[in-house]
Amino acid sequence: MPRTSEKAQIEQAVTTAIETHAMSMLLDSEEDEHDYELLEDLLMLDFIVSNHRYLYSRKYGSAGSHNFDVLDTVIEEYPESAFKSLFRMQRPSFKQLVESFQ
Repeated sequence: MPRTSEKAQIEQAVTTAIETHAMSMLLDSEEDEHDYELLEDLLMLDFIVSNHRYLYSRKYGSAGSHNFDVLDTVIEEYPESAFKSLFRMQRPSFKQLVESFQ
C-alpha cells in the first residue's frame, strides 16, 4: 500500500468533515447559524490546504541548513559505548568530522 503524505491525509480528513457536516445540515430540519459558520471555516481550510504546496513555511535555502547546536548537545550527552556502536568512531574523531562540515 503506497504511503500517503501528511498533506494528503489532512486534505482527506477535511473533505470528509465537509461532507459529513453538509449531510448533517441537510438532515437537520433546524437552521443554525453556527452550522453555516463551521461549514464556511471547513471550506476555507480546504481551500488553504489545497492551494499550498507545503504545509509548513520553508525558509530560503532551508534544505541545506542544519542545526549544529542540537548536534553538539546530542554528541556530548550520548553514552560512550552507544556512541562508538552507532557512529563506529571515537567521539573526538566525530567532532572533527562535524567541524569540517561547518
